[in-house]
Amino acid sequence: MDLLNVRLFSTPSVFKGDKRIIFPSRKIEALFYYIFVNKEATREELASLLWPDVDPQTGRKNVRNALYYIKKSLNLDAIISPNNSIVIYNPQVETHSDLERLLSDDKWFDAYTGDFLQGFVVKDEEALENWILSSREKYKSIYVQKLYRKLKEDYARGAYENVEKGARKLIEIDEYDERAYRLLIKALAEMNMYNKAADVYNKLCEKLNKDLGIVPDIKTRTLYKNIQNKRSYTEVFKIDRDRIMFYGRKRELDILNRNYTDFVNDENYNAVMIVGEAGIGKTTLKDRFIEEVVSNDIFILESNCYQAEEEFLLRPWMGILSKIASIIQEENIKIPSSWSEIIQAFFPTLKLNGIKTERDFNSVGSSLRLTLLEETIISIFREIANIKKTIIIFDDIQWMDNLSLNILAGMMLHLGKEILFITTCRNGYPQRVENFIAEMSCKGRMKKIELERFTKEEVIDFTRKALPNHSLNDDMYEKIYQETEGNTFFIVEYINSLREN
Repeated sequence: MDLLNVRLFSTPSVFKGDKRIIFPSRKIEALFYYIFVNKEATREELASLLWPDVDPQTGRKNVRNALYYIKKSLNLDAIISPNNSIVIYNPQVETHSDLERLLSDDKWFDAYTGDFLQGFVVKDEEALENWILSSREKYKSIYVQKLYRKLKEDYARGAYENVEKGARKLIEIDEYDERAYRLLIKALAEMNMYNKAADVYNKLCEKLNKDLGIVPDIKTRTLYKNIQNKRSYTEVFKIDRDRIMFYGRKRELDILNRNYTDFVNDENYNAVMIVGEAGIGKTTLKDRFIEEVVSNDIFILESNCYQAEEEFLLRPWMGILSKIASIIQEENIKIPSSWSEIIQAFFPTLKLNGIKTERDFNSVGSSLRLTLLEETIISIFREIANIKKTIIIFDDIQWMDNLSLNILAGMMLHLGKEILFITTCRNGYPQRVENFIAEMSCKGRMKKIELERFTKEEVIDFTRKALPNHSLNDDMYEKIYQETEGNTFFIVEYINSLREN
């Protein structure tokens, strides 16, 4: 006997093996779902649910006919009748369903993919509609409660990436659930993603104000204030710690500085990509370079790419364009209203000229819309670069989506003599990033700085300079090298452990 697979969340469906079952009518399909969910029902109950306006005899006849067509559609006795008044779902039929997974103790996490019987409508059947709506709220509540319990456990054990993923799922289910927003903000802050936490809070404020005319509740506002205070302390500590811990990379810094000098002197320069394994010091090198060149005569625009947002198109550009909107306002730059309209078509919360557009770009073909977006972004940045030298930085572009990469490539090709681009990228990047690197390198627009692990001699020298008051023997230096394998992050953590102990 073939397995039946019943999907009840999101768009409902029934499969027998690899074949999707198409029922003769919505009412017959609804009857199947009702019996499957409740496991049993009386014939009178089914008649009043789907044929409430007919006489009892006709109602029972309609139920009998519907059960026949269910059997014919499935080609098996999925629904049986132990007596004349009751019908039940046959327990002998092997069936898998997302509802069963949701109600289980260990397989529930991915079971809820949308509302119960989402989009399933039988016209003018109020009793059926009431059952669907009540079931929808019931199962949504079960899933939300389970997910909150799991996220509480994940947070307690420091699995903050899991908390982020789960909190975003809760927000998808209820976009006004401030409890979920607080979880997300806390998780991002624990991962030192303070800019991202601020972005989540600001979007919540905007949504509540726009849709409901309210501000976040006191718990959310207090949490955000506390995180802002923690951020100020942490960033000061981090800067001091990085200055103490920064070691070596003289050759790489020289490359960055020479390239920057050529940039400010309007000579030939390249975009730079800093490549290396996780923890090797890509961001620290970039930050050290920026500390040395920071100036009031330069716009520095930074954005991080996050693994959790890899599937969100254009998300890396949101932070950059938000800063551009501030620059346009502060510098009183006049831009065509059409530019603002195009940007808002893709980034609805951005108002580059302070005016909300009413123009609809949905009628424009997707390919043309993307071309318009790229051309508009290039034009805006050309205006910005005419005021001050501009550096654009993207961290972790191995997680940048393909559309964002295409726009970045277009900017490097068209603004390569006006803007300095710096990116960091982890080894093992996907094919789309490989293609991007190949194209930019082939056209002479980008050079790579590859960070290697420190040698044994460098690890010893690094440790001695970081711990001038510690007397370590050769065995300890050997142990540090063997356990860290020359990776910057592990060396720093090892040194901090020695300091604390």
